[in-house]
Amino acid sequence: MVAKATAPRRENVPRHILFSITGKDAILFSGQKKGGMPDMKNDDIELLREVQRNAEMGMHALEVINPKVYDDSMALMLARESFKYGELHDRARAVLLSKNQTPDPVNKVKQLMLTASIQGNTLLNSTTSHMAEMLIRGSSMGMTSLWKAMNRNEKADGQALELAGELLDFEENNIRELKRYL
Repeated sequence: MVAKATAPRRENVPRHILFSITGKDAILFSGQKKGGMPDMKNDDIELLREVQRNAEMGMHALEVINPKVYDDSMALMLARESFKYGELHDRARAVLLSKNQTPDPVNKVKQLMLTASIQGNTLLNSTTSHMAEMLIRGSSMGMTSLWKAMNRNEKADGQALELAGELLDFEENNIRELKRYL
């Protein structure tokens, strides 16, 4: 009887031995290139993806709610918010792509649920005050999910942390602005 030789499983091999060759650099699975720059850390990647998702949901919410807003000053404010969400989304996506990382695809199910929620919430009450209240709740949820992502990915730094902080400041400012319409 002949025993089959099997390759060692990844979890049984010390981290310093695991590597692959890409071009000129050997990349250790710890995320550090041998003889080169460090790769983007998983924490950075996850935080950038959360910024991207968060901004995407904000843009979608504003897209759905905007036709229901009849106050001109609020509509103008929401247009500016949508533009800023788009800018933050695109910047997070660009950083991910520049580091050869895949941005998160659009989550159609979550967008559909958000659309249904907004439609249901505005069916009987489409006052400016109610719209502002809904948007404040949405911004608060976005901030909460961003804080959770920052706490889970505490080793994130650089552009990821900068964009997350910028999005948090933006959401806080949105809430302050929306309080005028309550």
